[in-house]
Amino acid sequence: MSNAYNRHPASYRDPAGFIFYRDGQLYRQVNQQFQPDFDLFTGSGAYEQFVKEGWLLAHQREENNYTGDPDWYTTLKPARIPFITYPWEWCFSMLKDAALLTLRLARVALDYNLSLKDATPLNVQWYQGAPVFIDTLSFEKYQPTRPWIAYRQFCETFLSPLLLMHYSKQPLQPLMLAYPDGIPLRVTGRLLPWKTRLNLPVYLHIHLHSKLSAGAHRSATSNAPTSFSKQKMINLL
Repeated sequence: MSNAYNRHPASYRDPAGFIFYRDGQLYRQVNQQFQPDFDLFTGSGAYEQFVKEGWLLAHQREENNYTGDPDWYTTLKPARIPFITYPWEWCFSMLKDAALLTLRLARVALDYNLSLKDATPLNVQWYQGAPVFIDTLSFEKYQPTRPWIAYRQFCETFLSPLLLMHYSKQPLQPLMLAYPDGIPLRVTGRLLPWKTRLNLPVYLHIHLHSKLSAGAHRSATSNAPTSFSKQKMINLL
């Protein structure tokens, strides 16, 4: 079997796997190190429910190592999306719908002892008129000693642009292009009107979050385990 393939240039960060093209077909490789989390996700019933609800893009599993990679575990052939869009091309309501989908997945994943580790709009596409999550490898086993790892990412990639668009009544395409990985909390806090400090959700998720993050960077980190129960996670979501 020929191993000729082209790895997607944007698929290089996630050690769980990557996207590649072979003979014009898009595939996703799952690496061996992600096997326990992938098997939990597909075997727990979460994958079936998410696909049935229309929240997650379906895939076919193929037991062919098209890349010849020794770290290969399995290959996924996702359903084809005919037209790809990007968050900086979306209107306010589209970004809001994508954010709500992401929060819904994060919440329901907990019922299957799973946690959503990636919460970026780049993992959402529009398929058959509705937002759908496209990254099957974003679900890992829930760890009760670790807070939601994607919380800051969600705030910077979803909440920040939504709040700035809401209060400025202006599109934010240039700003979102300038910060493709999310608008930093400190930038969002400076751009938002002062009155948002009196809005409890905005204060907690943007202003206080920014202060605590800055303090955490300046202070020494502790290796002591912390408890972050599912109820705390649900309250956060």
